[in-house]
Amino acid sequence: MSKKPSLKSLVNNKRSILEDGQFVQYTEKAFFGDKGFSFVFQEKRDGKMIIKIYGKQIDTGKYQVEYEDIKGAKETYTFTKSELSAFIKKFKELKFLAEYIALRGDSLKRVSRKIRRSRKTSKKSKRSKKSKK
Repeated sequence: MSKKPSLKSLVNNKRSILEDGQFVQYTEKAFFGDKGFSFVFQEKRDGKMIIKIYGKQIDTGKYQVEYEDIKGAKETYTFTKSELSAFIKKFKELKFLAEYIALRGDSLKRVSRKIRRSRKTSKKSKRSKKSKK
């Protein structure tokens, strides 16, 4: 049996506003769990994607970030943790991510641990019922 990956923390924000007669939707997500750290930022205007930034942890201390804009140009980067922090500071849209990393501190390490399965058995106690006369 395979176990489900567990999330240790999660940021999931979705905002929709009307700006200059256009419907603008922002999606901000950050996940941290057994498989490491990942994040997504999307901006859509009238249903068309303007910008999408997706990143995930590929190894301890290494991150892969994909950046896609309205023109369809897709760029992929591989960063260390310090380079990722500089990349995040470069984009004002990723402010939520800078706050999340500051809150988590240095704990953005991939977690690998062995989980022991134990079966718990409960003892059922016998209760004697007193009959009322």
